[in-house]
Amino acid sequence: MKFGISYFGPEPLFHLRRDFLLSMKYGLESLGHDVVLNGLSLESDRFNFVVGDYFLPAAEIPKIAKSGVRHRACEHRGHRAGHAELQSAEDGFSSAPTSPR
Repeated sequence: MKFGISYFGPEPLFHLRRDFLLSMKYGLESLGHDVVLNGLSLESDRFNFVVGDYFLPAAEIPKIAKSGVRHRACEHRGHRAGHAELQSAEDGFSSAPTSPR
């Protein structure tokens, strides 16, 4: 499967997410997937993981959801209006909260 990992946060904070992004990339690649890292863009031919979406202006979030690009927000904070729209219900991944057992 083809994946894109996009970081939407400010560049000065990238180093705080670097290990997380690389863990995702190398983990997916170790399972045989084709993975690319992106900045402020999404790939139309890949399933995209969006990291740092909470840094976007609230008005931009619905635009991503309406674009039709397959995506899932990582580290979803949900502290801005419209964030729920970024979570695509048809992406094949469960959005149900999980709890440790």
